[in-house]
Amino acid sequence: MTSRQRVEIALQHKEPDRVPIDFWCSRAMAQKLEHAKGKPLGELLDDWDVDLRYAEGPRYIGPPLGPDADLWGVRRVSVAAGGESYSDVIEFPLASATTVPDIESYSHWPSADWFDYAPLRQQCETIRASGRVACFMGDRLNRIAQLKPAMYLRGVQQILVDLVASPQIARAIFRRIRSFYLEYERRALEAAGGALDILVTGDDFGTQQGPLLAPLVWRRFFKRRYRALFEPIRRAGKKVLFHSCGQIEPFLEELRDVGASAIWPQLPLFDHCRLARRCRELGLAVQLHPDRGELMQRARPREVREYIQRLVEEFDCLSGGSWLYFEVDPGFPWANVRAMFETAMELRATAH
Repeated sequence: MTSRQRVEIALQHKEPDRVPIDFWCSRAMAQKLEHAKGKPLGELLDDWDVDLRYAEGPRYIGPPLGPDADLWGVRRVSVAAGGESYSDVIEFPLASATTVPDIESYSHWPSADWFDYAPLRQQCETIRASGRVACFMGDRLNRIAQLKPAMYLRGVQQILVDLVASPQIARAIFRRIRSFYLEYERRALEAAGGALDILVTGDDFGTQQGPLLAPLVWRRFFKRRYRALFEPIRRAGKKVLFHSCGQIEPFLEELRDVGASAIWPQLPLFDHCRLARRCRELGLAVQLHPDRGELMQRARPREVREYIQRLVEEFDCLSGGSWLYFEVDPGFPWANVRAMFETAMELRATAH
């Protein structure tokens, strides 16, 4: 069974030959793995039979962004932590806006014209030629979203206040964000020419403790916008995988209704499992994210194997409707990484 067959069967909540696997690691971790094994990351992913692969996507050809600014004109600084680095926002450029004209006159709204979409088709066809599932997500600063770009532009606290106190400001910001992503998405789908399988979108609508928004507020501001973003993807016969950090259980049914096919949650394991169960009750596929904390860093390989086996059994992953997402951190011993992948590949449905 090829990866594309395996994932398609899982999305239909039918029984694949084994649990499909997705994978992500940071650039620093990729270099560590490549050095340890003496081969490129792509070959390692083939060794581990990872099913979902990510196209790099359209190539930026727009105006120079400057050394510390992103696509939205948000200034960032690189911060080192634990052998990794990440970009921290140092200025929210729309934080002081008080009127809709202030929003409209902002000089750094991006344009879909700033990208060359032509490379996307070859990227997806190369992935498909190897039997893998061709996914496109963009990067962490340009993933098709609504609330997250607004948080960067306006400030996390301020945009949440706007939803109640200044809805006209919030709507003006979301209108510009959606306008950009609708056209960006349209051109990407057209350029892929049918070779794309899954488009990954996402927002962070939750915290560890609960949703960031009341369901009524989510419906008022985001349901229609996400329906508009998901409809072209579904019309093209492709699947939508929606990612969110935090507790988003109140929004799952809404996300299903506007066209999401699968949910990629990121939560502590207990809450993650509860949310995953609810996804399956609603007919949504779910990308299970095994705990990446103390267990993976300090356990013995045997314990890692037992843990993955328990997770697969508990969620009846081999009956379909779910797959495993492995995120590998620099602190993970190589033996534990290998045990994780080997266990997932060894667990087979009895019918196969």
